Amino acid sequence: MAGRSVLAEAIFAELLAGAPELDVSIESASVGPAFAGGHDVRVAAAAAEAGLALPPRTPRAFDEVVDIVAFDLVLVMDHFDCEEVRPCAPPPRAQSCVPFLLTQRQKL
Repeated sequence: MAGRSVLAEAIFAELLAGAPELDVSIESASVGPAFAGGHDVRVAAAAAEAGLALPPRTPRAFDEVVDIVAFDLVLVMDHFDCEEVRPCAPPPRAQSCVPFLLTQRQKL
């Protein structure tokens, strides 16, 4: 579903709101093309149901040259994204900075 990263961004922002002492920047980006327009209606509905405030819709594509070094941690939402993003990171950062988010959830 388009917008998974926007939901993840909103969830992390909510979690970090309780820790203002942390210096953390959260951004979402599309590994594929970033489509213009508003939030997907399914994403907006899921956010509303969870009581999450979505950030303004500013679509952007993941920049494998800039983003992989600009961020300490890059979370991906599925193994397809992982296979595309991980090779962009120089070793040994490739394994540590691009964890597969769903793998972590599946371990619970």
